[in-house]
Amino acid sequence: MFKAKRFSFYVGITTLLVSIVVLMTGLFLWISHREGRAAALETADRFFFETSSRALERYETALESLAVLAGTAVRMPGLASAAPELGPFHPGMGLMLEALDSYEYIFSTYIGYEDGGFIQVTALRNDPALLDLFDAPGGARFAVRTISMAPSGQRTEQWTFLGEDREEIGKGPVRQTRYDPRTR
Repeated sequence: MFKAKRFSFYVGITTLLVSIVVLMTGLFLWISHREGRAAALETADRFFFETSSRALERYETALESLAVLAGTAVRMPGLASAAPELGPFHPGMGLMLEALDSYEYIFSTYIGYEDGGFIQVTALRNDPALLDLFDAPGGARFAVRTISMAPSGQRTEQWTFLGEDREEIGKGPVRQTRYDPRTR
C-alpha cells in the first residue's frame, strides 16, 4: 500500500555533511563575533584611557604654567596700583604678551582692579576671523582692551591693536560701556 521512499546513501551523507558544515560555520561565526566584540571593547577602553591620560597631563601642565604665571604677576612691583589707562604701557603688559606668545592655548589675559578698572590682552595671532570679530587692522597680533572710569563717572572702554613687534598699529574709539569686571 504505502511505498517507503528510500534516499540513497549519497544523499544522506551529503545532507549530514552540509548540516555539520552549517552548524560549525554558525558556531565559528558566533565565537568570532563574541571575541571580536570583546577585543573591540578592550581596545576602546585602552584608547579612551590613553587619550584621557594625555589630555589630563596636558591640562595639568597648562594649569601649572598658569599658576606660575599668576604667582609671578602677584609679585610684580607696581602692578596692583597701575592705572589701566596706561594700555600698552601698563607694567603688566610685558608679562601678559609673553604669556600669550608662549602658550598657544591661552586666548586672553587680564587684570582687574577694585575700582572697576580693567586691562585685557587678547591674542589675535593674525587670525582673519578674530581680526574681523574685533574690527582690528590687518597684521594685528594682540588687542588690548582698557576699561576705566571717566571724570564724568561713566565707565569707558578703548581697544588698542598691537602688531608683531608689539607696537601700536591701530586704536578704536573711546566708548561708554556697562561692563564691570568686578561682577565677572
